Amino acid sequence: MKVTATIQARMGSSRFPGKVLKKIANKPILEWQINRLKKSFLIDNIIVATSNKKEDDKIKITCQSLGINCWRGSEDDVLERVHDAFFSTGADIHASFYGDSPFIDPLIVDQFIGYFIKNINKIDYLTNSMKTTFPPGNEFSICKSKCLEYAHLSTKKDDPLREHVAINITNKGKFKIKNLEAIGIYNEPNLYLEIDTIEDYKMLSKFIPIVIKACGKAFTLKDLITISKKENELTKLNSKVERRWKKYREG
Repeated sequence: MKVTATIQARMGSSRFPGKVLKKIANKPILEWQINRLKKSFLIDNIIVATSNKKEDDKIKITCQSLGINCWRGSEDDVLERVHDAFFSTGADIHASFYGDSPFIDPLIVDQFIGYFIKNINKIDYLTNSMKTTFPPGNEFSICKSKCLEYAHLSTKKDDPLREHVAINITNKGKFKIKNLEAIGIYNEPNLYLEIDTIEDYKMLSKFIPIVIKACGKAFTLKDLITISKKENELTKLNSKVERRWKKYREG
């Protein structure tokens, strides 16, 4: 079975415009994420799904420089954009990622994909984002191609929820869905490693160089969590930011 990972990314963020190409430790956020996903042993293809707006030309150029395909589509109809990007690769399994989550751990991604494949007859959609247990910024989902196809075809074109992908799969009541929760050291729902706002960016711009100095550029989520304990005051700098996604999930 072929696995394609899509990354939703665009320059037009309302809270932090242009964030996906802002640099941390001298590397654009999107490049961090792409390079980390390239380390996955189970992802066969990575494709960035961005909009066809002029401002997103920069994302296409970045993808080209990294040897990654870039699919362009509607800015608002994210469901269609991701659907078309994924099906352009002819894959069987879709792994969905977000452009504001650059420090995703390929080891955990492979554990999830492996679990999904092992339980392919029992699960249609696997995620860790229905309840927040992993540090925010580590959310992703894996699903069969039929889930994405059904969501695209069954959601009306004028439905405002088409700006999302996951909810149009999980709210249909049609698929076998499982959420995996973090255990042990990974259960850190109040360590915010996503880049949603300028506060997130400022914190991680200071924190990541410390992690690199201690662990190298191939640091793991375990490394991030371990060092966050020593840099508690620093990692609290973005702890008071309003997280709009909280109304959609538990935890």
